[in-house]
Amino acid sequence: ASVALAAHAVAAAFLLAYYNEKCVRLGQPACGLLILLGNTLCLAYVFVSVGRPSGTLCTSRLLLLGVGFTLAFGSMLIKAHRLSDILDNKNLEKARRLKQLTVLFSAVMALDVATLALVALVWPLAVRASHRQEGYATVEESACFQSNEAAMLCLCLMKLLQGIAGIASAWKAAKVGRLSREARLVC
Repeated sequence: ASVALAAHAVAAAFLLAYYNEKCVRLGQPACGLLILLGNTLCLAYVFVSVGRPSGTLCTSRLLLLGVGFTLAFGSMLIKAHRLSDILDNKNLEKARRLKQLTVLFSAVMALDVATLALVALVWPLAVRASHRQEGYATVEESACFQSNEAAMLCLCLMKLLQGIAGIASAWKAAKVGRLSREARLVC
């Protein structure tokens, strides 16, 4: 995880250093930075998962993974949608703006954070400890768990809807993907 975080830091530094270069601008560096941030939050889970679980650690794990996934996946969705719009633009008209998609991404991000906060505040994760005997030693195991099934159902439903949106966008991009064979280097 440390090596991956270092690679993400190098990639982010590269994007920021060459942000105004034509080739980088064409690759949508803002989406790239959001993808890197989301992946970094997901990778941070590894460091938070070490040690004995507590209510705060269990909740922070949930928040890191949830927000990180939404940031990374939502940014990739915007990027894929933008690419399919460019490839579908047969008449080479003026490029469409991403305002509606950006508003939708922001709304999904806000809804996801609100859902995660609701679960964290109203139905907080707890720690379940168990003891078992192995030979002459007693082994204690601790794990995070959610006692409220409705809370987990809400979170799973949110991620399912995000996945369906991603599949729909990928399907649209695949339909116009045959045009990408005619693409040429523009830098």
